[in-house]
Amino acid sequence: MVGIWILVASGLGFGNETYPRPVDGLGILTAIGLLAISVATWAAPHDALWSVGLVAVAAYCLWTGGVGAVLWRSKARNIGDVASP
Repeated sequence: MVGIWILVASGLGFGNETYPRPVDGLGILTAIGLLAISVATWAAPHDALWSVGLVAVAAYCLWTGGVGAVLWRSKARNIGDVASP
């Protein structure tokens, strides 16, 4: 369910232009990885599940960092109380 949500949200660019294309691309990669874990759990041997999981975890970490950076910058711009990193 989370994979589908991330896929749709990233595919639509979160509904605005605040999020750059690389963040959307990482979101799509993350969603594909999470959906691949679901499929691999039922269809693939343990080794394939391990490698798919590692790729999905790496993509998820990069994606959450990108989304966090965008949110941090937008908060600093809108409120002006926090300096952008």
